[in-house]
Amino acid sequence: APARTARGTAQPLSSSQRRLWYINKLDPHGRSYVLASAVRMDGALDRGRLAAAFDALQRQHGVLRTVFREQDGVARQTVLEQPTLALQILDAAGAPAAAWQATLNTLALQPLPLDQGVPARAVLLCIGARQHVLLLTIHHMLVDEWALALLLR
Repeated sequence: APARTARGTAQPLSSSQRRLWYINKLDPHGRSYVLASAVRMDGALDRGRLAAAFDALQRQHGVLRTVFREQDGVARQTVLEQPTLALQILDAAGAPAAAWQATLNTLALQPLPLDQGVPARAVLLCIGARQHVLLLTIHHMLVDEWALALLLR
């Protein structure tokens, strides 16, 4: 296992991460390595508790606090002390299904620049009083599809 390092200390990228970093430099607006997963939730939902759970998830998993920066031509990763991702809440109540599904597709297809904070996004789309869709979008630099499925459990 890799040695544990102090949070906030820049560390080198793995070979796989370096490959993804260079691919991203060639196509910074591409979304080939952006993973997205949506979960529909029906029933009463406490948005505050969901936001708190997302914050706790970030505190528990350093990968959700990892940022990437280039220093002297070398890409490095740093695990931040505190979570920086906020759960975005969008209201689409009353909109036809085709409209909110198009919104989800648009959000899922937005690129996640590697050099502009944690390359991830969480959006709660409210489609009715007791109907919601949680969309988690995250760059493959942080997780693979298996890990994304675990995060959504």
